[in-house]
Amino acid sequence: MKNKLKLAEAIGIILGDGNIYISKKHGCFQLRIAGHSEDEKEYLWDFVKPLFEGLFNVNFYVKKHQSRNALYVCCSKRSVIETLLEFGLKPSNESKNKSTIPKWIKSKKNLLQACLRGLFDTDGCVYPLAPQYPNLLQIYFKNVNTKLLVEVRESLKRMGFHPSKICYNKIYITRKTEIIKYLKEIGFNNPKHTKKIAPWCSGQA
Repeated sequence: MKNKLKLAEAIGIILGDGNIYISKKHGCFQLRIAGHSEDEKEYLWDFVKPLFEGLFNVNFYVKKHQSRNALYVCCSKRSVIETLLEFGLKPSNESKNKSTIPKWIKSKKNLLQACLRGLFDTDGCVYPLAPQYPNLLQIYFKNVNTKLLVEVRESLKRMGFHPSKICYNKIYITRKTEIIKYLKEIGFNNPKHTKKIAPWCSGQA
């Protein structure tokens, strides 16, 4: 794997909204990355799909859920799944302990930044505090995996942020200076977030 920065971001995406399913008995191997069929269509089609195809040199396909507003980027290649397992991920259907950020990513700041970008792009949210506080906003990360939440919080603290305590499966970044720091050092690739934060950024200019 040549580009570990891109791989670190891809792993962040999987940790956020991905699922690895393995059934060796039935010869089934699948990676599935979920998103909203409207809000995240551009992100899944124009960023996630090309990112994974470039990393693994295989075709991924996109399918829509029949009854929900969900879109999935999928791959059923065994070689892709086995590579992801080698880099520290675990099958969602076999592991009691859900996957967390692999050690090789946490060992280098730039890799951790890329992984956090993938996590916040998928399970993060940009939340303007208007109308009460028109010039303020929050960035938060939400996940049901408590171990992952703790890791994300500790990772942000290592980088000089002051995230909130974990509350209702969420971590908040609220200080204006740290939101600017987040955008400079980590940033977003998901247009759903960049479109929300653009008006705020223009107001800071």
